[in-house]
Amino acid sequence: MYSALTDTWFFTASIDNWQRLLYREERINILLNSLRYFCGNKRILLHAFVIMPNHIHLLLTLCGEETPTTFQRDILKFTSHKLIGLLINNDRQDELNNYISTQKDRIYQIWERRSKWIKIDNMLILQQKMNYIHSNPLQERWKLAGSPEAYPWSSAAYYSGDSSPFDFLTDPDYE
Repeated sequence: MYSALTDTWFFTASIDNWQRLLYREERINILLNSLRYFCGNKRILLHAFVIMPNHIHLLLTLCGEETPTTFQRDILKFTSHKLIGLLINNDRQDELNNYISTQKDRIYQIWERRSKWIKIDNMLILQQKMNYIHSNPLQERWKLAGSPEAYPWSSAAYYSGDSSPFDFLTDPDYE
């Protein structure tokens, strides 16, 4: 039997200066495809997620040799390159100018440098974080959906039994 809490984490990453970059489906799909890749290559088990207009929350278990550092580095670097390329290819230089970096090692900065990691060491905290993730789009400041299941960029529908396109998710209660 596998314990889902072996190396389970709540992870949050924000777009630089909390700008709303993730408001179009083609941009969101870059993140979804990245998560699908990490799951398919057994680098993580993804239990819950939400993609908001300016940040993401993930509830995941790291697998094999994966560490918070390697996961964060790889997913944020890859999605940054893809998002920058998309903006360039779609002639969105005006929008891309919002992400010009002040650092000498890069031209653009898509993600904030400090992501947040919280270790999940019991099922109560796991459930609290999952509820937080799924209710995020309903918060007063967002009002992006009428129910968690109605927000399309979240794992909430997967857990409600509704049809969900996110077949790469893993329920943390499995044995």
